Amino acid sequence: MKNLWKRVLAMLVAATMVFSLAACGGNDPNMGTYNAVSCEALGVELGCEGEWLELKGNGRGTIFLMGEEYSCKWELEGENITVTNHGDEFQGTLHNGIITLDFGDMIYVYLMNPVE
Repeated sequence: MKNLWKRVLAMLVAATMVFSLAACGGNDPNMGTYNAVSCEALGVELGCEGEWLELKGNGRGTIFLMGEEYSCKWELEGENITVTNHGDEFQGTLHNGIITLDFGDMIYVYLMNPVE
């Protein structure tokens, strides 16, 4: 009977660990902070120093644009990324640590920060 309880307890602990990993979203190599390296509107290059996009687990994120920080959601299908903020969807690509994102009249290019 003791062995049965040990097995049940071991299975519960193992199941808890598996669900904990699933809840964390695993270790997605695309998660991290991306700094804006260029921005243009209607073909005119704009300054974007200090602006960034952070991709977090479970499709959550934060974006810092024009002095304001916003929560957002992100979804990646292959190299196509969609960033959603307040119901607005912005399309782009994510390839080799570079995000190109179309905000309608503005195109941003973000470069992933190297892991230190």
